[in-house]
Amino acid sequence: MPCVNLGFILAGASLVAAFRGGGAVFLTAGLVLSGFMRGCLPICGSAVIRTFHGLKNYSLNFSLMNLSLVVASFPGPFLSWVLIDGSGGSRPAFPGVIVLSGLSLFLVGFVSRP
Repeated sequence: MPCVNLGFILAGASLVAAFRGGGAVFLTAGLVLSGFMRGCLPICGSAVIRTFHGLKNYSLNFSLMNLSLVVASFPGPFLSWVLIDGSGGSRPAFPGVIVLSGLSLFLVGFVSRP
């Protein structure tokens, strides 16, 4: 999971660089990385669930993990829209990705095997 957090931090940094005049290369790299990292979440989540909890109740645990992704899909775009609307541009959204990914990376360090 830390590799997903680092990927999101790199994607956010690439998008910030693109909006500071870095050009289409940084924009494309940031968008592609964001898509890959979002796609990695269910795969990494299933590996973590199986490693931490085994195969007993795997289907229930996997469903709960995917439910959190579905729930996060609604407030994320809304929060991004609020930042874009409040600032008149999309610049605050990308540093927000970096900050939240860094916070998540920090919190992953406290996860221990039950």
